[in-house]
Amino acid sequence: MLDHVDFEVSRERLRACVEFYVALGFYEVEPPEDIPIECAVLAHEDGAWIGLLVRDEPVVMPWGHIALAVPDYAGTVERMRARGCAVEDRTPYWGAARSFLHDPQGNRVELLEYGPTFEPRPAAGGVARLVR
Repeated sequence: MLDHVDFEVSRERLRACVEFYVALGFYEVEPPEDIPIECAVLAHEDGAWIGLLVRDEPVVMPWGHIALAVPDYAGTVERMRARGCAVEDRTPYWGAARSFLHDPQGNRVELLEYGPTFEPRPAAGGVARLVR
């Protein structure tokens, strides 16, 4: 259901941010023709995409972030550390290893060994439980 997320970046950090997300498994695609802002668009094979919007004074959320379940968690963490990224290991949630790092603009990105799987939507007022 989630289609995309947009992050604000400076013109000076745009290419470094593109390279960061490419290292996480995204690939650059052409932005829409009539978009009224300079940007880069990165897609993932699962259909989700990230928009990097060039702003003179980009706003970075202090705690908000995107979370990416990566198929080779250990390999991805190692690859990002080799690129010079500070990767902070965190307490596993729902049994999955997880860590945080920042793109070159400072946007937070969470890496997950796998995402949780929940029960189907419960009846009105109920709360779904974790399946895996």
